[in-house]
Amino acid sequence: MTEINAIRYSVPAMRYADAICEMGISREQLENLENIFRDNPDFFNAMSNPVISIQDKHNVLDKIIDDDFCKRFLKVLCDNRSFRLLFEITGYARELLMSKERKLIAYLRYVTAPSEKQLENMEKLICEKHNCSGVEWEMTEDPSLIGGFILTVDGITYDRSIDGRLKNMTRNLTGRR
Repeated sequence: MTEINAIRYSVPAMRYADAICEMGISREQLENLENIFRDNPDFFNAMSNPVISIQDKHNVLDKIIDDDFCKRFLKVLCDNRSFRLLFEITGYARELLMSKERKLIAYLRYVTAPSEKQLENMEKLICEKHNCSGVEWEMTEDPSLIGGFILTVDGITYDRSIDGRLKNMTRNLTGRR
């Protein structure tokens, strides 16, 4: 078990996230926003572009975004030239909402996808160790691990990969830390 540079959020992103959570944004609204801009990177780049006028951005949002709360939020980001922080804001807001539900995000990198039973066992251990009620999985296939997996939960990394073991063995044999 080693400490990891957990996902770091900028102060402005955390302030925006705090504000939208206090105002009652739902996890569904966060997911919808992320999906809109993740599925349309050109749209995200245009909204982040300082050359495009704020009024033009407002006009586009009025035509495309149905949810009034989300539309107002996105306009504030445009007004403050902070649109580039959108994914950082939604990521931190999701973590805030999950912490209220006593849930954690578990980031799992693997070579071979775990079975449902393996995920259930990992979730049980995570909930016991971190005193939470549930886990949401963010999983990524990573062949560079050679075998095994790397699990990151609440800023702690559990490296059970062959790559990690080889690096650890090399450090131990060479005396380097």
